[in-house]
Amino acid sequence: LDLVVWEWARGPAGRMTTYWTEIDGVKHVADVGAQVLSCSDEKDVDWLMEQGAVEATGLAQTRERSPGRKHFWMRGGTTELLRKQLEAGSPEEVEFTRKVTGIRRDGNAFLVEARGKGRRDRAPSFTSRFDAVIVAVTASDALRIDGLKDVLG
Repeated sequence: LDLVVWEWARGPAGRMTTYWTEIDGVKHVADVGAQVLSCSDEKDVDWLMEQGAVEATGLAQTRERSPGRKHFWMRGGTTELLRKQLEAGSPEEVEFTRKVTGIRRDGNAFLVEARGKGRRDRAPSFTSRFDAVIVAVTASDALRIDGLKDVLG
């Protein structure tokens, strides 16, 4: 199985996006999506710690932060954890700033149209063939992928 990941954002993000900037040679990180990772299973706790997660303390009490869970943050932002998960999946290709614009059936395969890196309308377009496709986008973005409705039937 060859795994290919295309993401329209500049990096792994979604609801866990991290903003960073460098000021005077020092990298400053701010999680603007999920700020903490919460889990109750000890295996998950151990795995997060192996990935470099740090236990979060002094958090406000909320429904999402029940006493039976442990909460963690990542030094490089939650996006750092997503990058590590991508690496663990050993994908054949990971491309950011690549937007899927269309998908069509081609026998037992799929033809996926995308726009590559570049300024919106000037980005080069291309088509690739895949045996299977997983689309993980918001509903509004799904509506903008030409042919997706037909593929889903």
